[in-house]
Amino acid sequence: MKQISKTILVLAMLPTVTLAKYHLVKNDNDFDRLINQYNYSVVCFAPAQGSKQVKEDFKDLQNRVKAAAGRDDFKNLLRNDVGFLVVDSASKKAQDLPGDFAISKFPTCLVFNDGAAAGSKLVAPKSASELIKLLEQKFGKQLETLTKERREDERLDRQERIASYYAYSSSPYAWYPYAYYPYSRWGVYPYGIGWQFDAC
Repeated sequence: MKQISKTILVLAMLPTVTLAKYHLVKNDNDFDRLINQYNYSVVCFAPAQGSKQVKEDFKDLQNRVKAAAGRDDFKNLLRNDVGFLVVDSASKKAQDLPGDFAISKFPTCLVFNDGAAAGSKLVAPKSASELIKLLEQKFGKQLETLTKERREDERLDRQERIASYYAYSSSPYAWYPYAYYPYSRWGVYPYGIGWQFDAC
C-alpha cells in the first residue's frame, strides 16, 4: 500500500506532457483555423508532390519543422501557445495560400501572430534552429514572458495536485475497488465492484 501511495505522489508531481504542436496543412480552412488557434505560429510552405527531389525536400522540411516543435519549451510549456505548420502548396485546396503571402520560392517559412503574418521570412531553412531563431527574432521577449507565466501555472497546478493527493489519502473514505462474489443457490458468480462482501 505504501508503494502505491508513493507512486501516486510521484505521478502527481510530474508535469503534464503532450505532443508538440506540429500540423500538416492541405486546405485553406485548416490553415485559417490553426493560425488563429495559436498566439504564435511558424508556417512553412512547400509542395509535397512533383519530382523525386521535390518529395524528398518536402520530407526534409517536415523533419526540420517537427524537430523545432519538439524542442524544449515548445514541446512542453508553450505547446498551446506556439504552433508549427507545414502547408502543402501543391494541394488543390491550399494552392492559393502562397500567393496570398507573396511567396514565390519554396520552401519559405513565415511567422504569424494571432492569425496575421508578422513580416519575417526565411527561405529554405537548413535546420530546426533556424526556424526557432526566426520566431525568437520577432517575438523573443513575448515568448520569454509566456514561458515564465506557463512555468508559474505549472508550479501551481503541481501544488494543487499534491494537495489533492494528500487530502484524498488522509480521508477515512478513501475508496479501493475490488470485485466481490455473492453466493446464490446455484453457486458463486462475479457481481461487480463495491465496498464490501455481500452474501445472498
